[in-house]
Amino acid sequence: MRIKHFKVTMYSTLLVIGIGMVIYPIDLSKKEETPANAKNSISETENLGFFLPEVPPIPAPATPTPTPILTPTPTPTLTPKENTLMEKVPSEIEQLINDYFAAVLEDSFDNYRKLIYNTEYINEELTRKRVEYIVNYHNIRCYAKRGVGQIDYIVYVMNDVEIATIDTYAPSMEQFFIKYDKNKNPKIFLAGDMLTSDEEAYFNELNSLPDVSELVAEVTEQLNAAMEEDAELKNFIKKLSGN
Repeated sequence: MRIKHFKVTMYSTLLVIGIGMVIYPIDLSKKEETPANAKNSISETENLGFFLPEVPPIPAPATPTPTPILTPTPTPTLTPKENTLMEKVPSEIEQLINDYFAAVLEDSFDNYRKLIYNTEYINEELTRKRVEYIVNYHNIRCYAKRGVGQIDYIVYVMNDVEIATIDTYAPSMEQFFIKYDKNKNPKIFLAGDMLTSDEEAYFNELNSLPDVSELVAEVTEQLNAAMEEDAELKNFIKKLSGN
């Protein structure tokens, strides 16, 4: 049986078709407030000049005044418009994403848990349900933007999903939050209600910018073309989307 393979880029609103291919847009909710650049800024030591005071006419005090300790001045967090899409994603993140897609198709969740930063948010039943129709993920490609606050990167992943009993792959896109752990290993951060209102607003603005919107539009077009070529794929997606 010949497999029809449609080359695609990315898709975010790819209908919420119920097979768990898409987790974007994410339902972000407020839990607590922290500064948006608290953990994701690039430190830079401020170059300060010093002026020697005049020599006093009386002896210096017995206990000298402590020398002030200079603290680094952080570089401001990139504004959303400055935070352009990265076509070259760190290799360890690409590996993490590939490991994730392999792990979610396994019967055991042991490998899956190792990839998640905040494992308390794992819902094994829901995860299994999202992939119950999926045979494999193909042609996985990643784009990324710098994160903010507690998130190090936001990664947009495009792939072609092989669905059981259907010849044509379904173009798809998922969004992931990435956070490095204390051992400097990237992990997938499950948002849940962990994002602050500032982080939520920042990521929503990122997703509305042209570089992401163009990817969404392109994959939407590719998915529509795939469905027009394959009536079974079209009926499958319509059924899962409730249309």
